[in-house]
Amino acid sequence: ADLRTIDSAIMMHFAATGGYPATIAALVPNYLAKVPEPPTGTAIIKATTVSVTSGVYEINASNRATYGTAGAGKTVENLVP
Repeated sequence: ADLRTIDSAIMMHFAATGGYPATIAALVPNYLAKVPEPPTGTAIIKATTVSVTSGVYEINASNRATYGTAGAGKTVENLVP
């Protein structure tokens, strides 16, 4: 759910300013109350269970919210509905 929230905040920022934010922190406080805390534990990504020990929320080169490590982030489309 946090990826969808961050993606929505990115799009609202773009609609209001005509540009994309450089970081997720730039969305606070106008579009997000705070930067979401990345999850740890077990996650289901496209019907594959993976163990998540660390990771960060980032904005990728396509201006989408991602979660993962070092450029291997998953977008909201990778989530199980």
